[in-house]
Amino acid sequence: MVQLKVAMPGWIHLYLLDSAAQQEAVQLIDKGLDSAVSFAQSLSQWAYITIGASVALLLKDFDRKPKSALVRWSFAAFLPGWALLGCAIYKGVRVHEAYIAYLMNPRHDASSAIGYINADAASQILALTYGLGIFFFWLVFYLICWISRPDAQAAP
Repeated sequence: MVQLKVAMPGWIHLYLLDSAAQQEAVQLIDKGLDSAVSFAQSLSQWAYITIGASVALLLKDFDRKPKSALVRWSFAAFLPGWALLGCAIYKGVRVHEAYIAYLMNPRHDASSAIGYINADAASQILALTYGLGIFFFWLVFYLICWISRPDAQAAP
């Protein structure tokens, strides 16, 4: 194998190194943004699953209402829970939108895209946390009511 050495002016050598470093940085940013979008999609899936499970729980015994008015009214907690999970899904969609805008922009303004994605992802995590928290506390309340409920008398 023959190696060819070419004398280049110093500024060309620095430009080539700088260009390679820039390309590597862009690839790293692209990979990071892609990971953020995947994470946002995963959180949205958890929100959809929780909404579906809560609706299934609500409709499971729709014809048999709980006897206690307190337990019946506790289901009202589903409304803010669903609203927060819906907000989490919306913020996940906005993360996707910011990433697509970044990819479609010929200038690839990474700082702007990172700013939008970080803000929307943080909002998504917060909304999902609060939404799941509402359902967690409702479930604990329901479990306590279920455990403390007196047993029905067996028919003779």
